[in-house]
Amino acid sequence: MLVQPLKTFNLQELVDRHRAEWDREGVRRRLVWEDSDYITMLQHGPTEDLQFHVNQGDEIFHQIEGELHFHYLKDDGTRELLVVGPGETFLLPRGVPHSPRRPPGSWTLVVERQRRPDEADGWLWLCERCGQRLYETQVHSGGPREDRPGAVAPWIAAARARLDELGRCPACGEPIALKWDANQAAVAAGKDRP
Repeated sequence: MLVQPLKTFNLQELVDRHRAEWDREGVRRRLVWEDSDYITMLQHGPTEDLQFHVNQGDEIFHQIEGELHFHYLKDDGTRELLVVGPGETFLLPRGVPHSPRRPPGSWTLVVERQRRPDEADGWLWLCERCGQRLYETQVHSGGPREDRPGAVAPWIAAARARLDELGRCPACGEPIALKWDANQAAVAAGKDRP
């Protein structure tokens, strides 16, 4: 836990204090508070994974620095992109598949409720070209925990192995991408850099 309950703190100062350390150690997530009804965490870019997450509870996102490229699926399966800039905040309703992608230098505060014992997190991987569902799983993970640089959750490792085995999307033939390239995304969006 980064901050004790009933203690005020300046979010920007917290980011500034940990920036160099987290960059050096490859840290992408740290919990601010977890011993409450809510899990509050700082997420730090770059994030490369392309999977979509489905949470059983609402989530709040507040962008501190940089951009958040927030991919999500509408009820009809249409894929949308919400680009969130510094100082912007939004509520993600429960059950919406989403893939938050952070370029280098991106910092996001995320708040979500603790998981109930009977709740599973959903994970799905889509073809980046046509949207075909390539792999899905449900996991009783208890929710996000401290990031351990280099560690890969077992369900993520299993998905990567299956997607490597598959190789190409069965619907359109596109090679299956497992990592997001922030620089390539910026070029596609018409920007000079992410």
